[in-house]
Amino acid sequence: MEDTTAQEPSKKKFKPSGTIQTHFSDYSAQYDDHNDRYERVVKISRDITVKSKRLIFLLHRIAYDEKSDIEQQASEPLYEIHSLFEKIIQEIDGYEYWRYQRAFTPGLQEYIEAVSYLVYLTKGELVSKQYIENIIAQHTPDNDYVFNISANDYLLGISDLTGELMRLCVNSVSLGHFELCVNVCVFLENMLSQFNNLSDISREMQRKINVMSTSVKKVENVALTIRLKETEYTKEQMMQFFANNPNP
Repeated sequence: MEDTTAQEPSKKKFKPSGTIQTHFSDYSAQYDDHNDRYERVVKISRDITVKSKRLIFLLHRIAYDEKSDIEQQASEPLYEIHSLFEKIIQEIDGYEYWRYQRAFTPGLQEYIEAVSYLVYLTKGELVSKQYIENIIAQHTPDNDYVFNISANDYLLGISDLTGELMRLCVNSVSLGHFELCVNVCVFLENMLSQFNNLSDISREMQRKINVMSTSVKKVENVALTIRLKETEYTKEQMMQFFANNPNP
């Protein structure tokens, strides 16, 4: 009588060839290296964010000093920030820029905001993307790597300038710097009119534009109040009015 019981197929253990195993070991090492490098860049970016915020606070304190004094006092914080950018460049040199962009984007945008505020205080103009790229290159001379800034990072960085200029305007009127606030108003209105053309780029850009609009409206209210009150009040009376009414 024949045995009809089906025999189990023999189970053979797969043994990868040496070549395949070597490839996967290499991939694993590359992946670990990428993750470690990414985390290091993130940490450096956080330090850039902190130091850029400190620079902005410093600029608010010295905003009414001589332009040469503002540049001189800002030079040391900028040196520290540029030293951090040099570390980022050392990390990403030889690798794809875009693989690590999101790791340093927060710090870069905060730095752009700080530099744009410094340039406005000292030159009264909007900083260009090429200007920022040039000063990073000038302060990282040991590297041949060209640190390009994406248009998105540049735009999102300078969009935050409106908040700093709004604070500058509100603070300046209680100190009697009325024309400064009026000039800020004109500058911000021009910025907002250009940014309104970019509202369809992304949700983040639309959110930034909404915040910009709020800041510009506040500055416009202050500038309008200046023009209405300057024919009736003395400078001292206007300073007192704004000190008592921070949100006219």
